[in-house]
Amino acid sequence: MSTAILMYYNMTPYLTHSMYVFMGSNTLVHVFMYWYYADSYGWLHTYRKWITRGQILQHVFCLITIYATNILGEQQCKQNVYGNVLAFSLYHMYLIYFMVFYLKKY
Repeated sequence: MSTAILMYYNMTPYLTHSMYVFMGSNTLVHVFMYWYYADSYGWLHTYRKWITRGQILQHVFCLITIYATNILGEQQCKQNVYGNVLAFSLYHMYLIYFMVFYLKKY
């Protein structure tokens, strides 16, 4: 639910180009993640470690995007500054959770 709230908060008052990074990477990773959950002992079972790595990579990539939009500033990149702060906090939390999960599981 936090992702849905984050996306809504950041899309207001305008949709920025950087939002496509978040929406696209989230969709790409979650297709395989939910597919794995639906059929956890199917052919994706062998790739479960790669799915988690993909999620970790997604969070790192999103954090880099947030950092880059903050560096570019208002002159070059329209952004919701408070949305960026929220996204920065949440993606750090997600990254920590997935890294802890990865280290404990694998």
